[in-house]
Amino acid sequence: MEKCGTTDLYQRISIHPHIVLSPAKELQWWTRRRFFYQQDGAFPGKQQSDEYKLRHKGSLVNVPLKHYYAFFDKAAEAIGTSVSDANSSTPYHHMITGDGSPNVIYWNDFAEIFSAVDRNGPKELVAHQLASLLPESKFICILREPTDRLYSSYLFFNRGVTRQSFHNAVTKGIELFNDCVHKYSLRYCTYSWELKERVGSTVNLMQGIYSVMVRDWLQVR
Repeated sequence: MEKCGTTDLYQRISIHPHIVLSPAKELQWWTRRRFFYQQDGAFPGKQQSDEYKLRHKGSLVNVPLKHYYAFFDKAAEAIGTSVSDANSSTPYHHMITGDGSPNVIYWNDFAEIFSAVDRNGPKELVAHQLASLLPESKFICILREPTDRLYSSYLFFNRGVTRQSFHNAVTKGIELFNDCVHKYSLRYCTYSWELKERVGSTVNLMQGIYSVMVRDWLQVR
């Protein structure tokens, strides 16, 4: 989860001799970078904003999976040189690589592109797609006291803020969230991108509802 010490963990893990790093800690391909609004038959030259893509959700184009795998070309080369007994029918190595994107646990703004979204929320999450394509993957999840995490995130994404502005933003967000759960389920409101936009994406209030997200991840098969 964001603002829970993921960078510190990433740096500590990277010291281990059996770790081969990807080109960046947070590739974010499984969430926001796997779609583009395609115009004039070509992908744009730079990353489009989440807000822009959400407005054009009906016209988004899926970036091919090979683009994600290409991030790991150099890591694969490094791992290839470490294979022991290459002549064996079962060559083996101890090396590990991975993706340190913390937003995969909660970011499902494009879920309705893959499956239905009803009053209980999206039927299919990023977690299901990862389990389907990378079934042997291992995941490390770090959580932090939710109020501390929220305040840290607010300071990171906003400039010139005060404790009072944080209080006002969170109070407004809680009111909007309570209105949502009076109409829909807790799970629906946790993943609702419309609610996130109303609350304000720099507040990140729903990221603190760990019980919903962790339960979903544990139930994925």
